[in-house]
Amino acid sequence: MSTSVTPRQFVRVIETLDEKGLSSEQVQNDLLGKGILADIAEAIVHGTIPTREEFRKLLGLVTMVFRFIVDYTMSLSETIALGKYDCVSDNITEKKFLKPTLFAGVQQATQAVEAELLHFGSISSDSALANMKKQGFRPATIWELLAFGAKNPELQRQFPIVALGSSCFLLWERHVPILGGYFSGRGLYLYRFDDVWLGHFRFLVVRIKN
Repeated sequence: MSTSVTPRQFVRVIETLDEKGLSSEQVQNDLLGKGILADIAEAIVHGTIPTREEFRKLLGLVTMVFRFIVDYTMSLSETIALGKYDCVSDNITEKKFLKPTLFAGVQQATQAVEAELLHFGSISSDSALANMKKQGFRPATIWELLAFGAKNPELQRQFPIVALGSSCFLLWERHVPILGGYFSGRGLYLYRFDDVWLGHFRFLVVRIKN
C-alpha cells in the first residue's frame, strides 16, 4: 500500500479550504505560518488526533441541531408542495416512496425530529452510512428531508443535502433524494446511490435514541 499523498487528495484539501472560504492570506498566515497544519499532521501520524466531534468542541465549533415536525398525515405531493421548489424530479412519487406507517414501533400522525448535517470528504454511500452509524446517527428519510427543506429553505443553496434513508430504483439503479440549489432556484432531485459524493455534499441525519 502506497503511503504517498495522491494528487487527488491534494486537490481535495484545496477544495475543502475553498469551500470554507479561506483566503490565500489566511492559509499562509494561520494554517501554515502558525504551524497548525503541521501539528495536525503530526497528531495523525502518532495516532493522537481526537475525533472530529472532540476537535470541533476544542475549537469552539458548536454542532447545529435542526428541530422540525414531520407530518405523516400529508401525502408526499403535499409535503413537496410545502417546500415551494422550482424543480422536482418526475420520479419522486408516492408510488416509488411509500409513506411509513410505523415510526419506532408506534403509529403516529406527526413526529418531532432533531437532525444534524454531517460533512465528509469525497465518500461513497456505504462509507457515509458506516460513518453515521459510528457517530450514533441514522440517515434521514425523504419525509424528514422534505420537512427539513420546508423549514430551512435557503440552506440547500449553500450545499446539496442528501437523505440516504430513502431510495427508489430507476432502470435497476438505486437512487436517493437530495435537496439542491442555485442562485435563482431550489430543487428536489434524485442521485445514484452508487456514485461517489464529493466534498460539497451534506448528509441529513437523525440521532439514534438508546
